Amino acid sequence: MTSQRRREIIAFIALLAAGTSFSANILTARGAAQTIPPFALAFWRWGTLALIVLPFAWKDLVAYRAVIRQRWAVLFVLGAIGMGICAVTLYFAGHTTSATNMALIATSSPILVVIGARLFLDERMNAVQICGVMLALLGVIIIIARGDAETLAKIRFTTGDLWALASSVGWAVYAVMLKREGLALPGLALLAIGAVAGAVSMAPFLLWETFTVGPPALSLTTVGAVLMLALVPSLLGYGLHAHATMVLGANRAALMGYITLVAVVALAWLVLGERLEPYHLAGGAAVLTGVWLTNRKRQTT
Repeated sequence: MTSQRRREIIAFIALLAAGTSFSANILTARGAAQTIPPFALAFWRWGTLALIVLPFAWKDLVAYRAVIRQRWAVLFVLGAIGMGICAVTLYFAGHTTSATNMALIATSSPILVVIGARLFLDERMNAVQICGVMLALLGVIIIIARGDAETLAKIRFTTGDLWALASSVGWAVYAVMLKREGLALPGLALLAIGAVAGAVSMAPFLLWETFTVGPPALSLTTVGAVLMLALVPSLLGYGLHAHATMVLGANRAALMGYITLVAVVALAWLVLGERLEPYHLAGGAAVLTGVWLTNRKRQTT
């Protein structure tokens, strides 16, 4: 076995672990919905991660301080959207929809990124990609409507499904902005800045939530949920995914979304007792096929 082949095998294992790690975010959003309010969960997740990552990213932050000083507003907006808004909308979704639905709807993010790139980055789409987008959007509608034609006709979507869709839209906005801005920063520094921006952007809403809803009870459950979010999907997941992307490339690393989907469905069935309904299979198949079509490389002669 060559050294390159060994590196690829290790990277694929890292990708499997990263996908499973990211599933913890969705499962926690559902499992901790009645224990920790959404803004508190988002704030403490990113605040804890910032405290963990900043000492290790400090050297890069100092080295790139001129870029950070020049682009601080863009960096803050990116962190507020990608870390703050994407997280808190998903935590709101956990109150009224299942982890399986959240995972299936989140799979539409690559489709929304393609649409955003076409609208704002002038990246053209071929006929196959357009069909993929339409098919994936149909899959999301099937999931949101629970496969019920009457529900679809009356457009009676659950609040949680719409929150999950808002999280996917937020991630697409973040991805398109990140690509458009072309920030030349190391990954760890970008993660540290994003974590700080995510926590700071959530702070005013946390104050409002504390006065209106009340703070979460300090217990092993709440502390454990926050630590797991900070360490597993945020630190471990991002780190493993970054390693896999460097070795395998962005296209193959995009498989992580499917790994996360499978992990969430399996763990939601085992841990949360959620049932897999026929509309999950129909909608999920449409979304995954649409994502595959949209991300196919155009054949050239």
